[in-house]
Amino acid sequence: VTEESKLRHNVPVTARLERQMLNKAEMHIPSDYQLLHAFQQFSSLDGVRMGSATGLVGTNLLSRYHLIFSRKAVINNLRAAFKDAGIQPSRFLFNGYTSALAVTQSEEISLGCLVIHLGHSTIDYIVYQEGQPFMTGSINDGWHRLIKDVAMGVHISTENAEKVMMSSGSAHDIDADQDGPLNVTTLFGDPSRLTRRQLSMIMAASIEEIFSQIRDELKNSICRGHIPGGVYLTGGGAMTRGITYTGMGIFGVQTRVEYPILPWGTREYEPGWAPIIGMVREASEK
Repeated sequence: VTEESKLRHNVPVTARLERQMLNKAEMHIPSDYQLLHAFQQFSSLDGVRMGSATGLVGTNLLSRYHLIFSRKAVINNLRAAFKDAGIQPSRFLFNGYTSALAVTQSEEISLGCLVIHLGHSTIDYIVYQEGQPFMTGSINDGWHRLIKDVAMGVHISTENAEKVMMSSGSAHDIDADQDGPLNVTTLFGDPSRLTRRQLSMIMAASIEEIFSQIRDELKNSICRGHIPGGVYLTGGGAMTRGITYTGMGIFGVQTRVEYPILPWGTREYEPGWAPIIGMVREASEK
């Protein structure tokens, strides 16, 4: 969202004015949505771009903001669930943002990077450019979609599909000498003829489709897919073997799985902990 303001002659820009412009930007959110985060990407004073124009004198001030919001119905459902558990949350945060807080450094954010949280129900992502969030998104089909694709493809239960994926699956083509039959029983009670190569082909196709969807969104946005800092994968789905090779093939940049660390510790947690570690970091900084 972009907001403009005409300035009075020889009157410097104040923090109050910049706050008023941010409030106007937040009013663009539809009435059935709730704001989660608001980031000022940059300001421009008389055509000169800068981080903040506070204290400077000019004629025309332009500021661009990135807003992250969610449906009010989703927030209200979550709030009700917490209330039943006797918990009163102070605020709600976006998974993609908190995952990025847990695994990225300031140098990577300044350079420009993409963080993808591969959750069970949703896949959330955030793009940083010039040190600020430039794009965020969420795919409603999470890692459960991949499990369903495998289950439907070989006629096995979703429970068995998840087990065989974790034990023998890969998101990348395997060597011919590693191919072999898998001990899997179909829903009809018959032994499946599924091989490791066939399983990997199904998994790779699903993951490539998900990553391609994110890549196309980036290319069609103001980001233009420019992420020299690379791609960072978090969430339980990031533990899939060969997923970094698939990511590099789709995005064309370095892709790696990230393990979050608490601000005061050295222990690495599983990638699925990234949103929680990010929330701890956000709270500790405030």
